[in-house]
Order: sequence, then structure tokens, then C-alpha cells
Amino acid sequence: MTFVEFWLRFDTALECQRQEELKADNASLHRTPKLMTPWSMEKQCSVIYTHEVFSKFQEQIIAARDHCIIQGISESEDLKCFTLSSQTGKDRVVQMNKSNMFGRCSCKLYESYGIPCRHIIQVLRAEKQNEIPSIYIMKRWEKRCKRFVLYDFFSMSILYNSLDQIFNFTGIYSLMKKVTC
Repeated sequence: MTFVEFWLRFDTALECQRQEELKADNASLHRTPKLMTPWSMEKQCSVIYTHEVFSKFQEQIIAARDHCIIQGISESEDLKCFTLSSQTGKDRVVQMNKSNMFGRCSCKLYESYGIPCRHIIQVLRAEKQNEIPSIYIMKRWEKRCKRFVLYDFFSMSILYNSLDQIFNFTGIYSLMKKVTC
């Protein structure tokens, strides 16, 4: 295979990937995923997360509902420690900060993937939190993470698809401003 053939195939593969990503983005923006529980935190995240991320979150919601049982709770002045068990027999510990309701679980799913795990979800429910605190929702998983709106010199809105375009625009704008002043 020559370099030109490689480049053409590579460019075609990238274009196919872009098209699939655009289709997935469109589906996330204009379709609502099917909810599996009556929990308001599931509904909340179905509106915020992309479909792909929401399906992974939904797996955790269902596992929290069906498999997580709180076995014990211990408290200190600003931390609450929960011990949870599941059907697998492996116990997990969630340390929940009382002030901001942010918890760290021994399974490390949130630290690895940025999605609250079944253990944290179960602890939030035990603490009467009906929605996922915003501290758990990473901007990169939101439906609209690729879109930013800025206003130009004449207060006309400009839609940007990436931060690179924004930084490029602001750099050009500041350079033009220096030249005209």
C-alpha cells in the first residue's frame, strides 16, 4: 500500500467516525432514553448525560436497586462511612463528606470513569438525596459539552463546536483590537 492509498483510507475512516459521532450527538439531543426506575436521579441524568454515558449510569442505578445493601454506618464529625454488601460477597466502603455530599467508594468507579457507582448511588438514596449532586456530573459527559455560545462585537451569538475555535477566535479578536486602537 502506498502512502497516498493509506492517507485516503485513513481520511475515509476518520470521516466515518465523525459521521457516527454526529449521529450519536443528534440522538442524544433529540431522543429520550427509556427509564428503568421511578427514581428522580435516573430521570435527572437522562436529561444531562449523552445516551452512551447514560446507559452506563443506568446499569449502576439498576445494580444499586437490585444488589446493594447497606450493612453498617459509622460517623465522625465531617465524614460518614457506609459499608455495603452485594450478591458477589465483596464489601465496599463509601466515605461520604457530610457538608457537600461527595463520597469516595473503594470500587473507584467514579475516579476511573467519572460516573457514580452503585454504592455511591445507594448511599445518596439512604441519605435522602433524590438527585445526583452536581459535583458528580462531569462536563465531558454532558449532551451539550461540545457547544459553546459566545457573542461577537455586535452582540450576535456565535456557536462554536470546540474550545480550540473559541481560543482561536479570542486570539484573533484581541489582535484585531490592538491593530485598530
